[in-house]
Amino acid sequence: MEEARAKTSRNMAAESLSMNESVKGSYHIIRYMFKWVNFSVIENSRIKIGDVFKVENFFENLYGNGEVRIEYPSEYIIESVTPAPHYQDPAANMLGWYGIEDFKTGEPRIIFKEKFSPPGFLEIIGKNWILVIILTALLLSGGYVGVYYYRRHKLMSKEKMEFKHHEVKSPAEIEDAEEKILNLLRAAGGIMYQHKIAEACGFSRAKTSKLLKVMESKGMVKRKQKGREKLVTLMEENKK
Repeated sequence: MEEARAKTSRNMAAESLSMNESVKGSYHIIRYMFKWVNFSVIENSRIKIGDVFKVENFFENLYGNGEVRIEYPSEYIIESVTPAPHYQDPAANMLGWYGIEDFKTGEPRIIFKEKFSPPGFLEIIGKNWILVIILTALLLSGGYVGVYYYRRHKLMSKEKMEFKHHEVKSPAEIEDAEEKILNLLRAAGGIMYQHKIAEACGFSRAKTSKLLKVMESKGMVKRKQKGREKLVTLMEENKK
């Protein structure tokens, strides 16, 4: 946070630190949460996110490569986002990326634009809102660690946003897809070609590649190039 303060020239603070733990299927989930004051920039009717990510190795210094999920006030719409998200859930006002490989310095970079509101509306609803960024990183045990950043602003209601369709729309669906691949590999004796996994699961090749990349980073599977294809091997601890 000190480096982010120096990069942005904004006063920042961490408040309301907490932690909770839960188990979901084969995942052991630990979430660390805190409010990050002045995480984003407010300019007129826009919220801008990205300058804090100019800190060198921002995500690596937290918990390494992992899933990044961003939630935003429901009466704001997305004006621009770079890079394009891997999935999004309009009903939950959320978008995300499976990992940080596509991020350049200062990314993800997002601008939220406020919807039209009748005169006096903002004064009525007050000055509080919550902007949540959830960084779900990986533990050596293969579980997730979630880090939540909260920032105060104006509370709003729902607005749908339009993005290019993505097959996976929520972290829960990602976990289900991973379990589907694990079960398929177990049934096949622990080894399959990547394109065969895509066909058997009914996933696109792009989606299968992204899922397997995340699973490989968790130590669930190992991929090896064989000719023009990739051979996927189930790691020993996941064979049961």
